[in-house]
Amino acid sequence: MRGDRMGVNKVIYNGTALVDLTGDTVTADVLQSGYTAHRADGERITGSGISLPTGGTAGQVLTKVSDVDFDAGWEDTVPASNPNLLDNWYFADPVNQRGQTEYAGAVYSIDRWYVGGDPGTSHKILLNSSGLVLETTSAIHQKLETKLKDGTVVTYSALIDNDIYTTTFTINNSSGYERRFEKNGFVLANNGVVNYFQIYNQNETNHKNVIAAKLEIGPRQTLARKEGDMWVLNDPPPNKTLELLKCQKCQLSMGQYIRLRASEYSANYIDFWIPLPVSMRGIPRIVNPDKLRVAAINRTEQAGFTFEVIQTKEIGVMLRATKANHGLTDGQLTTIGQVILDANP
Repeated sequence: MRGDRMGVNKVIYNGTALVDLTGDTVTADVLQSGYTAHRADGERITGSGISLPTGGTAGQVLTKVSDVDFDAGWEDTVPASNPNLLDNWYFADPVNQRGQTEYAGAVYSIDRWYVGGDPGTSHKILLNSSGLVLETTSAIHQKLETKLKDGTVVTYSALIDNDIYTTTFTINNSSGYERRFEKNGFVLANNGVVNYFQIYNQNETNHKNVIAAKLEIGPRQTLARKEGDMWVLNDPPPNKTLELLKCQKCQLSMGQYIRLRASEYSANYIDFWIPLPVSMRGIPRIVNPDKLRVAAINRTEQAGFTFEVIQTKEIGVMLRATKANHGLTDGQLTTIGQVILDANP
């Protein structure tokens, strides 16, 4: 079949079809850009729809870039999950050495996370088996031990109920408080100067559970993936024993009832060596020294001592009990409740 203005779509020789395009379905919008072919009517067409990228290097994969059909690009092979730069990030079963089920005011709460919020408002978080509930105008934040380099691209994410909250930005250590992402009353923010990363419930009143959080290097979130209608964590919950050891570098509970013999003494102080399971990151402050007591060897309590940690070593700390002219030649350190050593950044 032939025409002066039409393309040839069928060639028949001796009753046999040698070329037959009449059943072809190719059109310009589904043909790779720049390539040529013929439509069912025989007309020559140039592809305009599919835009496959050129180049690429060994190990890269072709990835869908957007919701536009055939929009793809070469990207480095992405691991199943990036390392999480946050400690104690799984809030459904967090390390919680202080042992409370709710924390109110501007205080440290579960390990490594500080409670705060809008000035002049009340702040409270509640723990349950599904995560943390941040009451309205309340926030939690974590300070990193060391600052990331200026210009580092990071992604900060939180899984809140069945929804992912995520933002990618560039680290600027000279910037103050910046809101990075807002949705459903929640805000993800950071402070470059203070070096913290925050989850803030600005005005959500439905008591949603904050399940997990992640800070990672790179432009994508690997905290969770969607399976059907549900967001699920990419990684299993962290090993709680290992997470506890990480947290104890910054905060450590000495336990509720201990008794230690004096290591050194002088007329005005007594030193006690306290063995610990980890090396703390710095000399800690004693959060609740009112739970400490000094006693003579016969266990008679001695009043009037003040307490501070004066030294930290690889496997413990030296705690000093000070009292002018205390009169003891030996002694014991005891506790009457939980004592917290705090070396958080």
